[in-house]
Amino acid sequence: MRELCAAQGFYEVHNYSFISEEMAARFGFAADAHLRVLTNQRRAVADAPEPAAGIHRHILENAKRFDDFRLFEIGYEIHKDDATGGAAHEVAHLMAAVYSKSGDGAPALFELKRLAECSCPAASRPGRSEPL
Repeated sequence: MRELCAAQGFYEVHNYSFISEEMAARFGFAADAHLRVLTNQRRAVADAPEPAAGIHRHILENAKRFDDFRLFEIGYEIHKDDATGGAAHEVAHLMAAVYSKSGDGAPALFELKRLAECSCPAASRPGRSEPL
């Protein structure tokens, strides 16, 4: 998947699986839906329920330096499993973003569609049998 994304012009970024309570609030994540850990400074940190919170920082930083870019991350969501008494499990996800300071966003949408078609060639839209 990494090679496929890179071949489509996307650059890989890496993020920690954990975000601050402030970042969780910024994305509207409910505090009780998170696992909590204590850092060595004894400050509570929440897990990221989806990779969007992590890639957001990379978009903001790159937007300061570049007019256009494409990013992707293969990251993990950490979920509580209430059926097993709250034990955590990880789920792998691909997150991709296209940024451009100009235009209406249509080219970015088509780039993301192209990436989806390349990574999941057998995928189809709900209610339709033809590929994306």
